[in-house]
Amino acid sequence: MARIEGMSRSRTLVARLAFFLSRRSYGRVITPARVYALDSRLLLAIGLMEEVQEWAKQTRAPVKQLARMLVAWRVGCPWCLDFGTRTSEKLGVTDEQLRALSRPTSWTSYRLPISRRCSPRRIAS
Repeated sequence: MARIEGMSRSRTLVARLAFFLSRRSYGRVITPARVYALDSRLLLAIGLMEEVQEWAKQTRAPVKQLARMLVAWRVGCPWCLDFGTRTSEKLGVTDEQLRALSRPTSWTSYRLPISRRCSPRRIAS
C-alpha cells in the first residue's frame, strides 16, 4: 500500500495528460503518477525530467537504464526496481549486467564512449 494516497481522478489538464500517458504505457494509472498529481507543478517537473531523460541522444538506452537501476538499487525503491527490471528486459539488458550493479568493481565494463564534442583534442585546442 502506498504511504501517500494519490489522486483517483485527474483534476487538472496536466494530471489528465499524465494519467492518459500512464494508461497508454502501463495499461493503468500508476501510483507515482497519482501521487505526483497532488501538486501540478511537481507533476510537470517530474514529467519534463522523464521526457528529457528519454530524449537524451548521447547515451544508449541500455546504459541509461543501467544508470536508473543503479540509483533505484541505491535508494532502495521497490517500485523503481520492479518496473525497471521489466524495462531492462525490453531493452536487452542481461541479468548478469543487472547483478553486476551491486559490485562497484564491475562498473568499468560500462564505460561510455567519449562524444565528439567532448573529445580531449577539442578541449585542448
